[in-house]
Amino acid sequence: MDFRLDETAETLSGLTSDLLARGLPDERIASADFEAAGYSEEAWHGLAEAGVLEAFLPEDLGGTDADAVVLAAVLRQAARYGGLVPALPVLAYGLHTLARYGGAEHRDLLGSVAKGGALVTGAVRGPGGGRVLDTDVTAEPYDGGHRLTGVRTYVPFGVRAEAILVPARIIGGPEDGTAGVFVVDAAAPGLAAAAHPVTDHVPTARIALDAVAVPGHALLGGPALAAEAAGHLELSALLGVAATASGLLERAMELTAAHVRARKQFGRALAQFQAVTMQMGDVFTAQRILENTYLAAAWQLATGRTAEARRSLSSACYLVCHDAVPALLTCQHLHGGTGLDIDHPLHRYVTGGLALGQFLGGTEACLDAAAGSARVS
Repeated sequence: MDFRLDETAETLSGLTSDLLARGLPDERIASADFEAAGYSEEAWHGLAEAGVLEAFLPEDLGGTDADAVVLAAVLRQAARYGGLVPALPVLAYGLHTLARYGGAEHRDLLGSVAKGGALVTGAVRGPGGGRVLDTDVTAEPYDGGHRLTGVRTYVPFGVRAEAILVPARIIGGPEDGTAGVFVVDAAAPGLAAAAHPVTDHVPTARIALDAVAVPGHALLGGPALAAEAAGHLELSALLGVAATASGLLERAMELTAAHVRARKQFGRALAQFQAVTMQMGDVFTAQRILENTYLAAAWQLATGRTAEARRSLSSACYLVCHDAVPALLTCQHLHGGTGLDIDHPLHRYVTGGLALGQFLGGTEACLDAAAGSARVS
């Protein structure tokens, strides 16, 4: 069997890595240079200018209609550089679904996002951990469109984005009870965004919608494909979280391996102590299992095996909370006091992983979601 990525995924993954390596060395990742914006605007614009974002557009808009494998490959590389570009929310929570199910009315937004001029994000989590298909936001028919009412939490860049993909349960008509995804102008009357502090450095919001009016074309996929678009958004988001967590852990593991080789105690490198070796082995195992699981899910999504992908992503999300988060804390522990220092790059990888674990709701929430996924499948 050939487990290598295809040419498009390899090319875009390598390009992302090369660009971010030049703009985000460890000393910049550890710095406070990006606290105000929440990301490196220079690095993000560099990816846009190189065509990485444009690749996710359909071919008629100059893209390559990049699939889930490409998405996972790019997000893994973005995570390896501290998550200092908004690749997870813009690509996994926004562009990947918007590009596939958006209509002619969304072409300008797509073009602006692909050029790095606008941010789009997704409200893929609700209070109590509700995901896209469990949304309690309602969409009532109104003047040829809908009015959205409800609350969503953990919305990255929810205050700064130009548009937010909001999942909502359609009320009335032939689609009654169906979960759909609506493209909502972040400045729309009735939408209120408030800061929602999390463990990492990404500006995150809680958004409340009070009868927010959206036109008919705001429903991605239209009535016929509304449910399919909602399912696509949920799976893209979960894949993005898993790939990002894997990339964070991979880089944290590399930093830790270098530290324990160089740091000496009692005249010996830390790496020579059996207890340290065993802990590093556990970290390596956690990262590889998660990597293999999310890559399987990405391939399944790209080849139309949606039910299988849903099961694989349920496993991947559980692994993020049960294995990856503790492994990141092990990396911090093996760094000693250095791992807690905000002047060391490791802190971005640890806090980023903790935020993803919070986003998923922890191991129990992932097990509950897995049971729900089995019923959907």
